Amino acid sequence: MAITKSQRYEMHSVLRKKLGVTTANTLVEHLPPSGWSEVATKTDIRFLEERLTTKIATTMATQNKWMAGLFASQVAALIVALAR
Repeated sequence: MAITKSQRYEMHSVLRKKLGVTTANTLVEHLPPSGWSEVATKTDIRFLEERLTTKIATTMATQNKWMAGLFASQVAALIVALAR
């Protein structure tokens, strides 16, 4: 559950009264601006890394096949041209 700006301000006001300005500021600064539900975890990042690695590997393999085919057709055309 994300807190609203007014809730955040109210919490900060109470903390300033109870803990002092410096400690209240430090505590509030450690809160994410949009709520904890928006913070990525290490697991989220690892999962994204695995997906990107797989996608890049698949794309590279496809491009390598196309390049090999293109190269082979160019070599064949060159051989035919030289044979004439």
